[in-house]
Amino acid sequence: MGVYLNSSVLQFGEFELDLRNHRLRRSGSELKLERIPMELLILLASRPGELVRREEIIQELWGDEINVDTENAINTAVRKIRQVLGDDSSSPRFVQTISKRGYRFLAEPTRPAVPPQTPASISKAVRWKTIRWTLLAAIAALLGVGLVVWSIRHSRQVLRVSNYMAITHDGLPKQGPLLSDGVRIYFVSGSMNHRSISQISVHGGESSTLVSALQSPRLMDISSNGSELLAASFGPDPGASMGEKAGLNESALWSISLPSGNVRRIGDLFADAAAFAPDGQKIAIGWNRALYVVNSDGTDQRKIAQLSGTASSIRWSPDGKRLRLTIMDPKTLRSSLWESLKDGTSLHEILGEWNPVPAECCGRWSPDGRWYVFQSTRDGRTDLWALPESSGLIDRKSQEPIQLTAGPINSLAPEVSSDGRKLYMIGQQLRGELNRYDARLKEFVPYLNGVSAEFIDFSRNGKWIAYVSFPDHLLWRCNARAMPRVLGDSRFKVWHTGSHGSVRFGLY
Repeated sequence: MGVYLNSSVLQFGEFELDLRNHRLRRSGSELKLERIPMELLILLASRPGELVRREEIIQELWGDEINVDTENAINTAVRKIRQVLGDDSSSPRFVQTISKRGYRFLAEPTRPAVPPQTPASISKAVRWKTIRWTLLAAIAALLGVGLVVWSIRHSRQVLRVSNYMAITHDGLPKQGPLLSDGVRIYFVSGSMNHRSISQISVHGGESSTLVSALQSPRLMDISSNGSELLAASFGPDPGASMGEKAGLNESALWSISLPSGNVRRIGDLFADAAAFAPDGQKIAIGWNRALYVVNSDGTDQRKIAQLSGTASSIRWSPDGKRLRLTIMDPKTLRSSLWESLKDGTSLHEILGEWNPVPAECCGRWSPDGRWYVFQSTRDGRTDLWALPESSGLIDRKSQEPIQLTAGPINSLAPEVSSDGRKLYMIGQQLRGELNRYDARLKEFVPYLNGVSAEFIDFSRNGKWIAYVSFPDHLLWRCNARAMPRVLGDSRFKVWHTGSHGSVRFGLY
């Protein structure tokens, strides 16, 4: 028949000392004892008959952080122990003072026994303990399986483009980045010398111009609360006096308030690229082949990294811990994607040799940080790709980018909606058109049925026509007999109108 002992309680005389809960009882009644005396009593009672030196007491009770008068503190603690135990220093029953050395606990504590249990009660306790541990193990196994399944599904989810819808129909040239506050999309439209900031509903409709004092602006980012835009200006400083209007404030960094369009210069900063931190308190800036972080008002500018080229398309990760950007190599003019920590350390290229001829740009994180969408040009065509971020417990290795678009138009300047379900982009379809000048009509008219071509030439005998199709740059030849007889008429000249084409937005 077994006896079970309570190992956390020591009994000496009429006293019980609960080591686990730091409680002292006398004949069942609890006695009050402060923390330091209680800890000293536990230390002494745990080592009955041994000399516990004062140095050991100091180390146990205060460790290395000693900022009290330990001599007086120990003497006071011993005095309070004796008071609560009814002990006498001249003829001690429990705590003996060893002069100038330490203290010894005289009593021999015992551990109170739990009433003996019968074999039946022991068997019942064992059964309940077995059942409890079996249930806990089953619950843990179910949770583990669920976590593994969730991790696999989470790591294997793939983005797919399910639908396209044109938002604009004006055919005007548009320039990224696209910036959205969840209600409207902001972008730059117009020709190089007559650019302006346009805005349109995320559902489409008529676009309108955001009136601001900046001339030929270049957008960079929008704040997380949608209240302001970051932009660089290539025109005169709108805040300059009349005598200063002639000077160009190239690449000066501005904040544009929404929806008013009021502009504010951010310090005296210049930027090739800039982006708000998720909390709006900091701005990351790329300028003059270096990466900086400043306060949102332009103060406390700190250089955090030197770059190998010109920066563009800077973006913070949703958790604010990393920065990603595009760097253009000044020698090869190839662009690639790079990443660093928010302090500029661990700067590295993120795709390595994924594209033999790097031409990546304009990356954007999804709001949940699980995807990084960017554009990449291969074989003369630009498409959108998504790079899965490391997630889940199963697949921690870096993954290959997933192609989202595959022509026939070029897909540029991606922007992810605030709910992560839609992707805005500039859809670009390059097309040339052959024209001839009609001297009689004194105007240009389509030639060869307006085929998209350039570099046209005729054979010496006039029987064949050769041209290069645009934009795929394939060489073609056709029989001139199929052409109108006016081919040989000296009144006609053949012209190529260039590569300007229509631009549209698409989303899925």
